[in-house]
Amino acid sequence: AAIEKAHSFERENKKKPATGSADSTGEESGTRTNGSVTDDIPPGGKQATGRFRSAIVQMPVYSTSRIHRNYVDCVRWHGDFILSKSTHNKVVVWKPEPCKAAGQDAALVLSECRYTCSDIWFLRFNVDPAHNFLAVGNKVGQVFVYDLTNLKARESCRLTHSQCTSTVRQTAITHDSRTILAVTEDGSIWRWDAAK
Repeated sequence: AAIEKAHSFERENKKKPATGSADSTGEESGTRTNGSVTDDIPPGGKQATGRFRSAIVQMPVYSTSRIHRNYVDCVRWHGDFILSKSTHNKVVVWKPEPCKAAGQDAALVLSECRYTCSDIWFLRFNVDPAHNFLAVGNKVGQVFVYDLTNLKARESCRLTHSQCTSTVRQTAITHDSRTILAVTEDGSIWRWDAAK
């Protein structure tokens, strides 16, 4: 499977990347970074060398295709949960639940952030550093903001502008969560600031 993007997280003093792939699976892997082992390296795994010492991960610790039926194009950690999206007009909040009874690829869906007009690939969402908000765009220039402070993941607001009508490919949220940026397919960058 082609790994599209990896994001590290820290939980219980361990770092593991969560990845999305072109075969609809979400994965969690053991890694070795900066010369110290943070989890077991699969057989054949090795430490990369050079200026930017990256982890080389050969085999995932966990993988599932139970969450999405199409390409997974964006994934982030949210505490012990995973946020991931595909081409089905939603970001899914879920938890890996591998067990013998339900299968090693079992997962528990906790919530879904549903929105419209995003049935295409490569629309990246973003989460603010405090993990309070998620912002995702669609193919008609709208940005949806969700409150992640509880597992209901309710839409907080929808950001629009009459001249922003192109596909929003990426969003960004500032550290204080007061400004949201959206990068559109026509090369423009849109900025929304919270009211004072």
